[in-house]
Amino acid sequence: MATPFEFSASTPATIDELWQCYQDAAFWEMRMSAAGSENDKLTSFEATDSGIEIEFQQVVDSTHIPSFVSKIHTGDLPISRKATYNAPEGESINAVSSGEALGGILRVSGTLVCTREGNVTTETVKGTATASVPLIGKKIEKLVIDFLSEAHQRELDTVQDYLNS
Repeated sequence: MATPFEFSASTPATIDELWQCYQDAAFWEMRMSAAGSENDKLTSFEATDSGIEIEFQQVVDSTHIPSFVSKIHTGDLPISRKATYNAPEGESINAVSSGEALGGILRVSGTLVCTREGNVTTETVKGTATASVPLIGKKIEKLVIDFLSEAHQRELDTVQDYLNS
């Protein structure tokens, strides 16, 4: 059974500035390091005029994994993620994203929409987390959603750092 989620983060950057960031592999490496570990890596990056496709691997250190997860997995936890961002249309950017871990036992998928209102651009993520593990699946889904929600604002905060560098 899947658990739905929705969360948002904001930045003062315009849609054009955000798109400028998204088109640079260095930005994605900066964004990953803001929310992940030193073992995270960008595994594929392709930017064209019509969109961006990225793949990366994030690693959750074993010291941050609750004991109930260690019943099905020991050691660090690698998570594979993919995202496709469409070029801006007016004052918005749309994307689809997915990720998986534990050999596909844990899956996350969703959409991302960036919209500009006034002096703020808001990046809203909606999706579902599914962990096909008897008895503890819902706990794992909640853990993943909480991690993504907390990481999302830290990731978006890197926009200004990137633009200022």
